[in-house]
Amino acid sequence: MSNTLQEAALYYGDLEKCVQRMLRMRWADGVTCPHCESKEVTRINMRPLWQCRSFRKQFTPEAGTIIEDTPIGLDKWLGAIWMLTNCENGASSMGIHRAIGLTQKTPWFVLRRIRYALDNDSMENMTGIVEADETYIGGKEVNKRRNMRVNAGGRCVGKAIVMGVLDRGGGAVE
Repeated sequence: MSNTLQEAALYYGDLEKCVQRMLRMRWADGVTCPHCESKEVTRINMRPLWQCRSFRKQFTPEAGTIIEDTPIGLDKWLGAIWMLTNCENGASSMGIHRAIGLTQKTPWFVLRRIRYALDNDSMENMTGIVEADETYIGGKEVNKRRNMRVNAGGRCVGKAIVMGVLDRGGGAVE
C-alpha cells in the first residue's frame, strides 16, 4: 500500500482509510458477522460499528483480533504494524513512540501483542509468492573480549540467526 514512511503517515493518519483497509483485509467478500457468519449486517451511522440482523449483536472490524478491546485507535495500530514490518531492523517501542506520538508504554503493549500473535501462529498463512532470507547478527570473534569469545570455530559461532519472510502477493494478504 505505502512504500515510504511519509506515505504511511498520510495513509494511516486517516481513521476512515484505516477502517476500509481493515475491512478489505478481513472481509474481502463483504462484512460478515464474527459470531454467526451471517452476511446480513448493517453499519450503524458513520461509526466503524456494524450490527448483525439475525444475531442482533454489534461488532467492529477489530472483533476477534489482537486489536479487540484496546483503547488504542486503529490508525495507531496499523501505523505501528507498518513500522514493525517495514523498518529494516524492526521497530522499538521508543521508535514508535517518537514516530506516532504515543507514550512509550503504548507501543510497548502494541508490539507485545503483535509478537505474541506471531509466536502463537494466530496469523494467517502466506499465499502466492513468498520471499525468505536469513542472516547472522553478531561481531567477529576477534573483536570480542577474551572472556566473551566462543572458541568453537566457524563463521557463525556466537551469532544470532535472524530470518525474514515477505508475502509478495496472492490471496487476501497484502
